[in-house]
Amino acid sequence: MDISILKSLLCNSVNSIKYLEEVDSTNNYAKRLAFENIDDQLPYLITTNDQTKGKGRMGRVWKSEPGENIAMSLLLKAPDGFSNYSSTTLLSALAVVKAIRDIASLSCLIKWPNDVIYDTKKICGILTEMISIGNSNYIIVGIGINTNSNLFPDEIKDKATSLYIATGKKISREELIAKTINYFMDYYNDLIKINDLSFIKDEYNSLLISKDKEVILSSDNIPFPENPYISRGIDSNGGLLVESKNGQTFSVTSGEVSVRGLLGYAK
Repeated sequence: MDISILKSLLCNSVNSIKYLEEVDSTNNYAKRLAFENIDDQLPYLITTNDQTKGKGRMGRVWKSEPGENIAMSLLLKAPDGFSNYSSTTLLSALAVVKAIRDIASLSCLIKWPNDVIYDTKKICGILTEMISIGNSNYIIVGIGINTNSNLFPDEIKDKATSLYIATGKKISREELIAKTINYFMDYYNDLIKINDLSFIKDEYNSLLISKDKEVILSSDNIPFPENPYISRGIDSNGGLLVESKNGQTFSVTSGEVSVRGLLGYAK
């Protein structure tokens, strides 16, 4: 990866960039950075050529082929009073969809809350975390994009794809990272001003793969006896609105619930 090219494309949207040839997890590295009193260097982008212990939502493993894909994290300091950090997951998904459209000319959709889908297969996963240090809160937005991989393990090849598989062309990781981060920071700056997702709700819902379709809800702690429900899009706080068989609509949050299509992962 050419960091000089990446820096030139980032349009001053971040203050610091760290490239690592190998790291356990870019999110873990960002956590360690947050303890180093570097507030004046934020937003801070961390990216790597090889992530050896990547992780996804709910403790799942995120595997990435060295040198072919994008694994990155953005470290941000949350403004005082800001608590809806999970909203940044949804903004990240929008940013990735727009960046892929620009760079690879593909139309992707979003599987709430944290996956980007192409042709019913996962092409990007997002993991947002928040940590508190003293009186300060930090947001870590981790993004993994299957960029130039050609093969996937048997256990996930029916659920995952890459930009290379979809287009037959190698994609510039520098360009895709920069586009994603530039779009994200524009969204994030608006979120800080408005303090909810009303400004992107229509855009997000137009890309939601489950919109107005039946979905299966599951949780370790919450029973959903009326499965399947109908997905009605997100609310202004980023929760997914679902409608039960008796016509009642309620919101579920990403920290509590997993959502699947009736026929599997995204269908």
